[in-house]
Amino acid sequence: MIPGNLSDLVHRSEADQQAFFDTVLGLATAAGTTTGIVSHDLDIAGCRVRLNFAGPVLADALLPALSHRLADGPGMPDVTLHVWDSVSTGVAICPPPVRQHCFSERGDIWTFHSERFRSAFHWSEYSLSLFDEATGTGVFWIRAAEGLPYWTRASPFRTLLHWIMRARGAQLVHAAVIGTAAGGVLVTGRGGVGKSTTALACLAAGLDYVGDDYVLLVGGETVTAHSLYRTAKLNPDNVARFARFAPTLLGGAAVAGEEKAVMFLDTVTASLPLVAVVTPRFGDGPETSVEPIAAALLIGAATYTTLAQLPHAGQATVAFIGTQLDRLPGYRLVLGHDIDRVPVAIQALTYADHPPMPEPTPSDAPLISVIVPVYNAAKFITSAVASLLAQNYPRLEIILVDDGSEDGFEAAVAALPVEVRVLRQQNAGPAAARNLGIRAASADLIAFLDVDDLWPDGRLAAALAWLADHPDTDVAIGRAQVLEQGADGDFRFVGSPAAAFVFYIGAGLYRRRAFARNGLFDPHLRFAEDIDWFANAERTKLTIDRLDVVTLYVRRHAQNSTRNLTGIELSPVRLARNALRRKCMPA
Repeated sequence: MIPGNLSDLVHRSEADQQAFFDTVLGLATAAGTTTGIVSHDLDIAGCRVRLNFAGPVLADALLPALSHRLADGPGMPDVTLHVWDSVSTGVAICPPPVRQHCFSERGDIWTFHSERFRSAFHWSEYSLSLFDEATGTGVFWIRAAEGLPYWTRASPFRTLLHWIMRARGAQLVHAAVIGTAAGGVLVTGRGGVGKSTTALACLAAGLDYVGDDYVLLVGGETVTAHSLYRTAKLNPDNVARFARFAPTLLGGAAVAGEEKAVMFLDTVTASLPLVAVVTPRFGDGPETSVEPIAAALLIGAATYTTLAQLPHAGQATVAFIGTQLDRLPGYRLVLGHDIDRVPVAIQALTYADHPPMPEPTPSDAPLISVIVPVYNAAKFITSAVASLLAQNYPRLEIILVDDGSEDGFEAAVAALPVEVRVLRQQNAGPAAARNLGIRAASADLIAFLDVDDLWPDGRLAAALAWLADHPDTDVAIGRAQVLEQGADGDFRFVGSPAAAFVFYIGAGLYRRRAFARNGLFDPHLRFAEDIDWFANAERTKLTIDRLDVVTLYVRRHAQNSTRNLTGIELSPVRLARNALRRKCMPA
């Protein structure tokens, strides 16, 4: 999570980041001198990556997943990675240059925002990845080779390969790819939706297998998926279903206590041109089938899971995935419980031309009221409204609620390229401003945007498609991606959307009935009104569906109203009183 008070997170200079890189690179070189260097070259989509291991210990642990990508013959590397651990080499890592709260769940190191020197620390495996894009030199350090988690052995150097390939116009994507000689099908979605099961079922049936967890997408005349790892990951209780692959299990059996069993596969297809993209869900019957899905939901699923795991993934990642997958027909893959029938549906997709789901047209698109509270934030109005218009949605009612501003609100509104409704009140806080907007809203669907935040492209279509398919759902709420303003004024992605605060009001799309049933926002709360409203929604049993799609960009900057507040100020006594009151009320 991002610390509540970011005022002490001073951006490190380029010189500081280079000094840290040079120090760690020097330690890696010393480790290689101590143990001797074991070198191997990989060929990944035409990029030659040299791995200089300090001794054989890490080479033996990490190379098996990449062995099918070993380069043929000698050659000059495009990039060089120095790989070492402290236990086997006796060379300790230097102290970190930042405090503990600067290490994010995704791996980003806050305050390190260089476009040249990439840096990431992964708590889950206790590893450090650094890369200098100018020289093509990288470092991977881990404390010990023994006891590596299964995901490190299954997909080593994932962060570094992400940086390397992104600089070459390609992108790692969290997905599986299987198919035939006619083309590949990209299977994307969060963990647990059936990607690995689908991929291994297809491999067992004789289809081509490119990857299970991460693949590399390269654009061009066609979108091509390249294999990165020859591994597959399964829940241990699912291993028996694929008994033919049991001899390839890491260590010959599922490792006790591991969340997933890792298989090393001998039959991997280097690359396939993509002909379709799907995201799975589990069905009720034996047959596997495909059904229409809104493009925004499909692309959002691929974007969300990738953003959640790759450090420094940001707007370029979102743009690349959206552009490439938008070229392909997309569907929902409804998985039947007869796993032997899954490959039949996948194979049919590689040869058939199924029409994708049409997007809403002006005649059937419901009106949506978007409420934007504004208090002394005139400079953000233009970009906020632009992000609403970028949804390309034909029936938006944009309501700006002036909460007693004194900084040029009228002039900012007059300069907008679209007509908006303007409501005014004396300064009473964002909760009261939203309530005023709700009362005045014309639509049965209501959304919100804080004026200093933004809506990602496709966000409205994703939430609207979900509500259309789930008429009993009261609120469809996605995930938030935090953007932090740098010293140069630009906003950059920080942290993972999977780890962001889950109750951002602006991340949802609400049916009007949700407020009739749950009430409006507590106008006496200047802060934490979101926590309070969703806490009450649990009591009133609203149906709230969580979408694995990024639906809000939260911009952190010097003018944030909560930036320098303490926990007591953000969670006032009234929150506790409201919670106590709810316990005494009937549902």
